[in-house]
Amino acid sequence: MIPAGQLKQIVTLQAPQHPTNKLGPAPTTYVDHSNVRAKVRPLSNNEVARYRQVQLDATIEVTIRYRPFITTLWRIKFRNVTYSITSIINYDFKNENLIIIAKNISSGSDQGASPTNIVAPVLSVSVETYSVSLGTWTANPTSYTYQWQRVELEAANDVYTPITGATNSTYTIQLADQGYNVACQVIAHNAYGTGAAYSDLSGSV
Repeated sequence: MIPAGQLKQIVTLQAPQHPTNKLGPAPTTYVDHSNVRAKVRPLSNNEVARYRQVQLDATIEVTIRYRPFITTLWRIKFRNVTYSITSIINYDFKNENLIIIAKNISSGSDQGASPTNIVAPVLSVSVETYSVSLGTWTANPTSYTYQWQRVELEAANDVYTPITGATNSTYTIQLADQGYNVACQVIAHNAYGTGAAYSDLSGSV
């Protein structure tokens, strides 16, 4: 177990909230859960490169006491900067310390990172044609692509099926969509990779 004297910083753990509305799941929001003592260490350029080789974006390493409820869906705030969690290490499953690998997702601070969505895309409709907004992204995307989805609502998990050829920012409803919802997946691209996010649901067509 890491000595308490090495946990010299304070970080805020942020828990994800998954609100719903009459159209289905709304964009995830985050609320402050607790302030905890931590050891925070920026990663070197070599470490960042090594993590990229295993498809992990990372900028800092945060060590805290073991907490069983933390997952990669949570976030960390440190010195007014927000980080998404990309990996959690519980060495030898001893439940003593957690080493959290995280990346900076605060606006303007993601040099060398792939895009991360922070405000989900939103649908709008005119007659029978839907349009989708880009949403808000970190890491300065240079281009966007789209994939419209036909969505079947299920009690356990909603089923998303890509609609063949529907890859523009607008989509006109077809006969085959009757009884389904539609949504759009927006994919943001930059020189370091891609990120994806789904819009809200259309409501039953």
